[in-house]
Amino acid sequence: MNEPVRALTPSCTLGTLLAVKHFFTGQESLAVLQQVLAQLSAMHKAGVLHRSIGPDTVSLTAAGEAVLAAPDPVCYLWRGADNCPPEGSFFWPLEVPARLDQARKALARAKKVEEFDPRRIDVYQAGGLLCRLVTGRSALAYLSSPRVFAQVPRPIRPLVDRGLGYNPANRIPDCEQYIFEVETVRRKGI
Repeated sequence: MNEPVRALTPSCTLGTLLAVKHFFTGQESLAVLQQVLAQLSAMHKAGVLHRSIGPDTVSLTAAGEAVLAAPDPVCYLWRGADNCPPEGSFFWPLEVPARLDQARKALARAKKVEEFDPRRIDVYQAGGLLCRLVTGRSALAYLSSPRVFAQVPRPIRPLVDRGLGYNPANRIPDCEQYIFEVETVRRKGI
């Protein structure tokens, strides 16, 4: 059980809480993000990409646990769960053949990005979730508005920036590294 998360409202999505509360404290946001990242890490080890991480896909239980909703039927798998897959086999739809064309297009775009790891999709979305939690605004607003940027507590800014990974040299490569960095910031305090 996580005290900063338990202090929120039980049994509802983060999207519902954001509509009422508008934003979360830094500690609440990091507590939620850490739990979501742990669940994503387990999914990635099983070879599953979630690809739909946001306030409406994370619920809070009465016990104060953040629970990531199961991926929709259009989630993607990739070969080599813990390793980046060989070229040409990045990911494919589980159940919906109509999405195969989208997967092929995503693969074509991915081939243009050096050393693309499909898990980065979920890491990027987790960075966007953190931004949304601490500001109540989207990652785009964070990047384009100095006022929104200023709303993010200084110790959390690097976590948002590295999660979103607009600078490839500073990207957080996977959920395990992101969890480590979140724990470091939480230990230091906000």
